[in-house]
Amino acid sequence: DPLRFGDPTGPNAAHVRDIAFGVIDGIAQYGNALGVPNYGGGTYFDASFDDNCLVNVVAFGIVEEKGIIRSRVPEEARHVPYDLILVGKPTDASGFGGAAFASERLDGSAAVEKQGAVQVPDPFVKRVLAEAIKEMLKFARAHKVPIGFKGLGAGGIACAFSEMPAAGGFGADLDLDKVNKAFGNLPPEVISCSETQERFAIAVPTRVSKDIVDIFNQRFEMPKL
Repeated sequence: DPLRFGDPTGPNAAHVRDIAFGVIDGIAQYGNALGVPNYGGGTYFDASFDDNCLVNVVAFGIVEEKGIIRSRVPEEARHVPYDLILVGKPTDASGFGGAAFASERLDGSAAVEKQGAVQVPDPFVKRVLAEAIKEMLKFARAHKVPIGFKGLGAGGIACAFSEMPAAGGFGADLDLDKVNKAFGNLPPEVISCSETQERFAIAVPTRVSKDIVDIFNQRFEMPKL
């Protein structure tokens, strides 16, 4: 957790301390709910961060090179049909415009107005999702199924489902009407670019799409895909 905060003893000390305590509390709550310990905590204070703190989170692991799942559509998609599957929370309007919002300076009224750009996390859903993903990866390895896998970040569906095919040298057809939504009447731009948390993109051969979906829908009772 490389963290950068403002000057806790400067003219904006109260504001800086509120931000620092809020960030630490948020990281602890999310990590604890996931069952993941928080290590590192490289924390520095400087007045240049008084108005806009910097919070980066990094996770490290070790895997055999042959076991790495790439965040791209596999080469095999040139020879057999592939599907793009969205798993996790139903898509909602939270986080829409969040990437741009994260760099803005806000006064009190603007902060209220921009509340919709704030992502809404659910670490307990993430915990279930993580276990389902583990089973999905086991299935793919056991059946020697080449897959692509990527988390949805800034830009949401539009980002993940364009980057994964492009990284493999492909294009993709997306039907936004098939996206599982938290509620109706979401504009297409919100469905495309919302940063709803706890969602992942998977590229799998069509022949095993139902098996993959059943892992999430049936075994782990995730929201219907």
